Amino acid sequence: SSLIISNNIQVTLLAFGLGLTAGIGTTALLLFNGIHLGSVAGWMMPQGTDRALWGWIMPHGGTELLAICLAGAAGYVLAGAIVTPGQVRRSAALKNIGGDALGIELGCMVMLVIAGLIEGFVSPSGIDYPSRIAVLAVSLGLWALYFLGAGRKPARAEPSVNPIKP
Repeated sequence: SSLIISNNIQVTLLAFGLGLTAGIGTTALLLFNGIHLGSVAGWMMPQGTDRALWGWIMPHGGTELLAICLAGAAGYVLAGAIVTPGQVRRSAALKNIGGDALGIELGCMVMLVIAGLIEGFVSPSGIDYPSRIAVLAVSLGLWALYFLGAGRKPARAEPSVNPIKP
């Protein structure tokens, strides 16, 4: 499980860091990984083994692929500071936005620890296909709840207004 986690974190670090190539490296990495997964799926489907592949990928794949896409988005944030820095120098634009992008990357690392634990312990287990779909659905549901609430500030209580006028 730890080997899987460290490999996946390396992928997200590359997707993030390659944003410094004005996004070209990030794009290449995301395309390569997408083509790789699509090729394996395309090869397994005619063999009749696609259910085994998706049964393996589904429990952890929702979290893992979401984290990789978010790391790519963080890389594109860096690329945006390089390509369109606005009225400031590129170094200043990177400095201004770098903390936010790094926060996204650190969150991706946490997601990948969770995905790695699922991949290390649930994916190779003997649970049936519907249970694997349930693990995917629950994990995506939890991420959706998290992201819908992330970054929101708690509502402040309005000052009480006395309805009786003096």
